Amino acid sequence: MGIRLLLCLLVFGYNLSANTITGTILLDNEIDHSGIAVRFIPKSISAMEASGLTDPDGYYSIVVVSGVYEIEFSKEGYQTHLSDEFFINNDLELEDVILTSKPVTEVSGTINGIWSSENIYRVVGDITVPPNQSLSILPGTKISFDGFYQMNIQGLLISEGTEDDFVVFSSSQNSPAAGDWKGLRFTSSSDTSKINYTIIEYVGTPDNNTEGVLRNTGKLEVQNSIIRHSAYTAIYNTAGGALLAYNNKIYDSGFYGILTGSSADKAVIDSNEIYDIEQIAIHNAWTGIEITNNTVYNTGLGIQNWGSGDIFKNVVMNCSSGIFVVDGQPNVSNNTLISNDEAISLYDTDFWNPQPFIENNIMAFNGYGIKSRGVHVPSSVRYNLFYSNTNLANKTPVGFGIIVTENANGIEADTYLNIFENPLFYSTSVDDEYLAHLNIGSPAIDAGDPTLSDNDGSVIDLGAKPFFIIPDFLLTSPKGDTLNLNLPVHFIWEEEGILDPVSYTLYIDTGDTFESFTELTEVELMANLDHFAIPNKTYDWFVVATDDTEIAYSDTLSFTIKNIPPEPFVLNTPDNQELENLEEVLFS
Repeated sequence: MGIRLLLCLLVFGYNLSANTITGTILLDNEIDHSGIAVRFIPKSISAMEASGLTDPDGYYSIVVVSGVYEIEFSKEGYQTHLSDEFFINNDLELEDVILTSKPVTEVSGTINGIWSSENIYRVVGDITVPPNQSLSILPGTKISFDGFYQMNIQGLLISEGTEDDFVVFSSSQNSPAAGDWKGLRFTSSSDTSKINYTIIEYVGTPDNNTEGVLRNTGKLEVQNSIIRHSAYTAIYNTAGGALLAYNNKIYDSGFYGILTGSSADKAVIDSNEIYDIEQIAIHNAWTGIEITNNTVYNTGLGIQNWGSGDIFKNVVMNCSSGIFVVDGQPNVSNNTLISNDEAISLYDTDFWNPQPFIENNIMAFNGYGIKSRGVHVPSSVRYNLFYSNTNLANKTPVGFGIIVTENANGIEADTYLNIFENPLFYSTSVDDEYLAHLNIGSPAIDAGDPTLSDNDGSVIDLGAKPFFIIPDFLLTSPKGDTLNLNLPVHFIWEEEGILDPVSYTLYIDTGDTFESFTELTEVELMANLDHFAIPNKTYDWFVVATDDTEIAYSDTLSFTIKNIPPEPFVLNTPDNQELENLEEVLFS
């Protein structure tokens, strides 16, 4: 008997260990979060039920013996939240939970009308917006899918969140994962569905790469939205589909980020950030696509192209191939390609004939600048900057890379005006808002095709990000103020030890010219503006700091001149006078 008891203690002895579990639970519509019940539900032999309540801040601290538990959070009038099973064997602080007071509306079958954030919509079967009908989803609305169901849009879907209040399509599981639901299917060719400021997540299975989180064979605009944590291609445009994908963030998704099939109608893919994709960030199999201003990084192939069209002003980093041309003669221009195995690749095939035009690009720190994997050669390689690539190129037009001339900036160049200097980026970090922008003195500034120009009217810069002045210090006031011209204006800015010694010049944009004031060493200036200022007009101002060798720039602020009414005044003459000469009368 004693031996059997000892064995039991050895086997189950850890059951006696006590663990302190803490966390915070909040109510979505209260400032007093007390009285929320926290219950640990045993799911293993060693586990023992434990429970407690939250304090007014929503905080709880409960001692629980080691074991496997589900945790239930509940309060009358709120949706109960139940965790997945997990093993507790030490002290833990759990993630915050918010209990919602919103009612849950279960939906399946045919739907239309307006959905708002006053409800949570739980999808319990496939749902369809029929032809000639519409569904509008308002900001802050959450749609959760209970199983592997999809939404079929045969009519019109308008999912319209805001920058501060996204619409959310997600999973209803407590621990959501890719594969929890099936995605959205757009088939209407008469109405353009619009998805704006919307999050779509946890879609698809990895066994079907030709499916999409959003699969479009109709008309679809996707803007300012987030597609993530899914096994399918994020956006699949095919079979007559017309797509605008603008300013979206797509990451942690399946085989493709955005895929346009050969049978698609048209597509514009502009200003998206796409990263951590399994294979290819942007895949184009159609001839007239526009792929512009996108930032792509940390994926297999960055941009893969099978047709013509424009691949313009994209930044592609840390990919096996930045731009992979399978076929056609796309215009590959003004892209910045950094730290890829191959910046631009041409496919090796007897069937396809890749012949891209490669112009005004920057290719730096790559394995290859240009890599032809077979016999194919680019149609042109002109006005590019190559720097610190392990291999420059293996097949290019004759004479490429041989320094024989200078470009318009006086920089040594080959016969096609390609240059081979450090581009002087502000940053090569994907976390930096100034990624790939050109620093002061960059040889890529005004070094492009002289028949093309930037927005400022100068010759086009090389690469995706044109040169502009990035602030080195900040202005303080006036900041959007309305100023009284009866008093001198007090301009103040923040100095952070940029240059020493230094002089500051304050510039005010009058609309016709720049008014300037210079001040030595001080970080403030008193200026009298009454000689040019117009009441009710807004003026921009900025400051430039200089010493003998360097220059630094501030941001830009604005102010408005107050419209001051005239003071009371008195009439002098004529005052009860008889006027003899009516040709000349003096009024004062």
